[in-house]
Amino acid sequence: MYVDLELKHGNLDRAREIMERCLTVKLKRKKIITMLKKYHQIEENYGTAHSAAQILDRAQKIAQQYENEK
Repeated sequence: MYVDLELKHGNLDRAREIMERCLTVKLKRKKIITMLKKYHQIEENYGTAHSAAQILDRAQKIAQQYENEK
């Protein structure tokens, strides 16, 4: 993924921007789950515990949105 290249070069902010942009696109449930897992992994490895927790909260909200659409 392009985000991995940004992380390799130490561009955490740019990697976050890419992940945020990915979350704004309407994707299938399986793909959005993959993106959220990747984003959470990035925050666990490079961010803070607080930022990782924020991603988990967002993941729950997004999952609820997908459930409401069924």
